[in-house]
Amino acid sequence: MSTNTLLPSSTDDILPPPPSKEPLLYVTIRSIDSVAFKNYVKSISSKNERGEFDILPMHANFISLVQEKIIVTLIDDSTQEYIIDAAIIKIFNNRVDIYMGVGMNESNQNSQMK
Repeated sequence: MSTNTLLPSSTDDILPPPPSKEPLLYVTIRSIDSVAFKNYVKSISSKNERGEFDILPMHANFISLVQEKIIVTLIDDSTQEYIIDAAIIKIFNNRVDIYMGVGMNESNQNSQMK
C-alpha cells in the first residue's frame, strides 16, 4: 500500500474554515514543546540572510531560516511579535509553519517569546 503525501496525515493538518472570504494565511507557530499560535492572519514579516521580507496570501512556496523576530499581522490589523534567535519558516499553499527554537536550549527558548 502506497502513502499519498499530498493528503493530510492527521486531523491537525485539516484547516478550519476561514473567517472571511478575503485571502488569508493559516499560521502555526511552534516552540519545541508547544504551539504558541495557530490561526488565520493577514501577513507575516521576518528577516533572513537576505534581509527583511513579508509573506502575504498567494506567496510563493519556500523554506527559510529566519532570525531576530517574527511579526504576525492579525485579521483586525493588530500585530503580535515573537522575538527569536532563529526559526525555520515554511510556506506552502497559504499555510505557514514556523518552528521556533532552532539551535536553542529549552531554558533560553522559553524566555524568547514576547
